[in-house]
Amino acid sequence: MQPVDDFYARLQSHIMEYQLNVVKIGNGSDSITSNSGSIDCGPSCSSANASYAPGATITLTVLAVEGSEFNGWSGGGCSGTTAFTITMTKSRSVTASFSRTGEGNNKYLPMEKPLLLKSD
Repeated sequence: MQPVDDFYARLQSHIMEYQLNVVKIGNGSDSITSNSGSIDCGPSCSSANASYAPGATITLTVLAVEGSEFNGWSGGGCSGTTAFTITMTKSRSVTASFSRTGEGNNKYLPMEKPLLLKSD
């Protein structure tokens, strides 16, 4: 390899990074973290991203909180409802879906007036 070619090869290896974008959807309030610490998306966060070198191995984990349920991962080659590990071979976007459970779930709308039941 020529000195100039070697210089450009080393320069490119330092410049090239892949982006990992994590998006939270739904109305739950869980947190997402990565083993590298680069992704730390708490309850009020809607998305986070970080840059990684090619070949970096990243594990994304959900920290569940009471009253919130993790429904699963989608996109970027990810699926399921447990922590997953991904090798950065390209830029990726991953979506994490959440919902609320228990009180405050808002699955049932409150009635404006109580319903009177008549028994015979």
